[in-house]
Amino acid sequence: MHVLIAADAFGATLGPRTTGDALAAGWARGAPHDTVEVRPLSDGGHGFVALVGDALGVRPEPDGVLVVPGTHGTSTVYIDGHGCIDAGRSSAWLAEQIEHALSLGATRIVVGLPGPHETVRGPDAGAALLGALGALAPERHGRWTGRLGAVTASDLGGLAAVRERLRGVDLVGATASDVPLLGLHGASASAAAAGVLGAQEAHDLEREIGHFAHVVRGILAPLADLRRPLPLAGSTRGDGARADVARALTTGAGTGAAGGLGFALCALGGRLVPGADVFGDTARVSERAERADLVLTARGELDGSSFQGSALAVAVRAAAQWGVPCLAVAGTSLMSRREQASAGLSALSELHAGETPATGDPRGTVEDLDAQAERLARTWSPARLVTRT
Repeated sequence: MHVLIAADAFGATLGPRTTGDALAAGWARGAPHDTVEVRPLSDGGHGFVALVGDALGVRPEPDGVLVVPGTHGTSTVYIDGHGCIDAGRSSAWLAEQIEHALSLGATRIVVGLPGPHETVRGPDAGAALLGALGALAPERHGRWTGRLGAVTASDLGGLAAVRERLRGVDLVGATASDVPLLGLHGASASAAAAGVLGAQEAHDLEREIGHFAHVVRGILAPLADLRRPLPLAGSTRGDGARADVARALTTGAGTGAAGGLGFALCALGGRLVPGADVFGDTARVSERAERADLVLTARGELDGSSFQGSALAVAVRAAAQWGVPCLAVAGTSLMSRREQASAGLSALSELHAGETPATGDPRGTVEDLDAQAERLARTWSPARLVTRT
C-alpha cells in the first residue's frame, strides 16, 4: 500500500519535516511492507521557501530567494516574507528581494507571509516596503523616514509608477494568516495580544495605520486597473465595485499579515491567496494523493476553523478528490465524529484526548506521533484496504 504523509507543523512544537518523519517512522514499523511517501506542507509561514524548494528539487539562493524557471521564458520567484522579521528587519528588506526578482525577469513573484503567531514588533502596513520601492516619500538611502499618521496623498505620488512597473508581474501574497489590517482583530491588535505592544501603543498605532490606509485607498479607488486583493462577491465593474475592493484592502483576510505586508502587496497591484493553497498547487499534493491508497496528516489542535485555508485542508481536499481515505492525528480535538466525517476525515486519532497536553517537549511529541502512527498502520494497512492499480 502507498501511504502519503502530508503534514504541516504540529502546533508550535514540531516543524513539518519533523512531524512527517515521526509519522513515517511509526507507520513503517507498524506496516513495513507499505510504501511511505513524506511530503511536508506549508501554509506560507516560516520555512515556506525552503519547503517549496524541497518539493520542486530546487535549491534556494543564500538570501532565501528561490528562482524556478518556467516555460516560454517565464519564471517564478519565491520569497520568504519571514525575512522581514528576522534580525529586526523592516519591510524594506522585502523591497530588495522584489527588486532582485525583477532584475531576474520574474513574471510571477510569490511572497510567503508569516502566520499570526509570528508578529512583528511594529506593524507599519508595509510603509517601509513602499518607501524602498519609491512609492512613498520621504525616503533616504532607500529607507522611508516619515510617520504613518502624517502621510499625505502627495507623499504617495510614486505609487502609480511602481504599480506600472509591476503591471506585467503576477504578485502573490501567500498568507498564513487571515488577520485584517484594521479592527479588533487587526495587525495592531494582534501585536498587542502577542504581548509585543502595550494596549496604548496598539491603540495609537491603529489610528496611524488607519490614516495611512485611508490615504492609500483614496489614491487607489479611482484606478481602472485596481485588482482584487481577495476573492470578493459581485462584479468588479463600476465605481462602486472598485470602492468595495479599496475597502477590502483594510478589512480583507490577510491584509494585516506580517504587520500589514498583505495590505502593501495589494496596494502594489498584488493579490492574496491562502499560503496552503499556493503550496499545495506548487507541490502537486493532489497528484501525489492520486497515486496513494491512504493520506495521513496531522495538526496540534483541531476544531472547525482548522479546515479554513490550512495545510490540513489541502491534504483532506486532495484525498477527497480521488476518494482516498484520509486519517488525521491531532494533539487535541474539539470536533465530534459527525463533524470529522463532514470535514472529510475517515478517522481521527488524538494524542491527548480528554487531558491537557504537555508543552515544550519536542522529543515527547515525536515519540507520541511515532507510536500513534504505528497503531494506525496496524489498523489500516492490512487487506482491509485494496491497493489500487
